[in-house]
Amino acid sequence: MINKNSKISVVVPAYCRPDFLNILINSFTKQTYKNSELVVVDDSPIDKNVKSEVEKYNNINIKYLRNEKNLGFCKNLLKSINSASGEYILIMGDDDVLASEKTLEEYVKIFEKYPDVGLIYSNQIQFNNNYLTDYIYKHFDNDIYCSSTEESLQKIWLLTCFISGIGLRNNQKFESLYPKENILFPQVELIGKILGTQNSYGISKYLIGSRAHNEQLGFKAVNKKNIKDNEKHSAFELNKIYQIVLEFYKSKLNKEISLSKNFVNIFFENKHMTIFPSEKINTNNWEIIKVFKQAFLNNNKVVFNFPFMFYFLISLALPSNILYKIKEWKKRNYLLKFKNESNKFNIFLDNLCKTKQ
Repeated sequence: MINKNSKISVVVPAYCRPDFLNILINSFTKQTYKNSELVVVDDSPIDKNVKSEVEKYNNINIKYLRNEKNLGFCKNLLKSINSASGEYILIMGDDDVLASEKTLEEYVKIFEKYPDVGLIYSNQIQFNNNYLTDYIYKHFDNDIYCSSTEESLQKIWLLTCFISGIGLRNNQKFESLYPKENILFPQVELIGKILGTQNSYGISKYLIGSRAHNEQLGFKAVNKKNIKDNEKHSAFELNKIYQIVLEFYKSKLNKEISLSKNFVNIFFENKHMTIFPSEKINTNNWEIIKVFKQAFLNNNKVVFNFPFMFYFLISLALPSNILYKIKEWKKRNYLLKFKNESNKFNIFLDNLCKTKQ
C-alpha cells in the first residue's frame, strides 16, 4: 500500500525549449498519483516563452521559478533539486516525458517499500521529434535492489549520465555533496556520494521517455555551444568524478571500495562506444579522435577492445550520411524485439500530443 501523504516532486531544469516542455507537462497532468508537484526552474532570464508555456496550464501543482541570470545546467540542476518540497524527487529533462500514467506511483511505491533506498532508476524509451519510438534502453531485465555501495555503483550509478528518470530521496543536504565546479555530469558525482550511505533500486518497467535530438547537452558540450566553463565529454569527466567519489568515501565515510580502478573505463568502453557514430553525425572526425585519445589515456588496453575499436574506426572512415543510414537500419531491427513496448508508448505519446495546450 502506498502512503498517499507522501509527496513526490518532479523537478525540471529548463532552458528555452517551450515546445518540448509542453509534452512533459501533459504527461505530468495525467499521472495517477496526485500528491505531487512539477517544479520548472527556467534558466533563460531573457526568453519568456517557457513561462508562457507553464502558465497555460493554470495548475496549482505546477510551479515556475525563473533565474535572474543564466546559471548554466550544472548550477540550475542543483537549484531545481533544492526547490523540491516533496519527500521524494524525480529529475526530468525539459525535453522528455513521463512514459506512463503510473510513473510517479511506481517511484513512490519503491521509496515507501525500501526506506534505505536513496536512488531509483528505470528502463527508458527514447523517442524522436516525430513523437515515435526511436530506441529502447533496457537497463534492467528484472527489478533489482542493490544492497551495498559496490553493487549500486556497478549496476546503476553510471547509468545516471542520462539525467531523466533519476529518483532521489529528499533527505540530504544536496549542496554539501554537489560538485563545486561547473561540470557536465554533476548528478553523477552527487549520486556517487549519496550511494556511500544509501542503497539503490532499478525498475524494469519503461517509465521514462527520453527525447533524441541533435541539440542535446552532450553534443552541445562537444561543440562548445551554450556551455558554462569547462564541461566535458564523459570520457574526460567520469574518471575524475570516480576518483572524487572514492576520496569522499575514504575521508568522509571511512569506507574503502573494492571495485577495479578501471571500473569507469570499462563502463565507458562497453556502454558509450556506440555513441561514436552519433558524434560523427553531429560533429566531426576531430571530436571523435579527441574522445578516443582520452579513452586511450584512461586505459591503453582499449586498443584490444574489438567492439570499441570497430565503432571508432568505422565512424572515422564513413561519411556522416552513410553512418546515419546504417544507424537507422540497426535501430529499426533492434526495435522489432520491443514491438509491444514501442506500440504502447507511441499510443501514449500520440494522446499527449492530441491534448497539447
